[in-house]
Amino acid sequence: MNTLQDEIELHNIRRTFDRPYQLWGLREAPQPQGYETESMYRTRMLEDLKGKTTYAKENLKIAQENPKMLANFEERIRRDLETAPYRDGVLRELRRETQTGGEILEYVGPKRQWMSQFQPPTCISPIYENGMPQPIPVILSV
Repeated sequence: MNTLQDEIELHNIRRTFDRPYQLWGLREAPQPQGYETESMYRTRMLEDLKGKTTYAKENLKIAQENPKMLANFEERIRRDLETAPYRDGVLRELRRETQTGGEILEYVGPKRQWMSQFQPPTCISPIYENGMPQPIPVILSV
């Protein structure tokens, strides 16, 4: 049975894992089980998340016993997940709540993913010099 302080700590851990889960494409981190300690809860979430990173084959059971090693592994997984939308070329929606209960939507991913609709068509300059296309001169009116 967890004490109130343990419950608060587990809740804080869950809130820190919400962003990596949303970067993975899920709404939020899973609830802690009643029997879980902090390290067990962190390890369970890291086991879920590491499958989407480059650290999928690493063993977390050893890190569970050493808090410093677990924190290091957690940092590496988080860093890898932060770059995942850019690496995969997808746009992810992130939802956060403010302290007053309002919801904030963020979008993470490469700019080309959402700006491509505003990109002008590619054109080749009609001006050639020595067989190479030259930039079109810009005429500014004063």
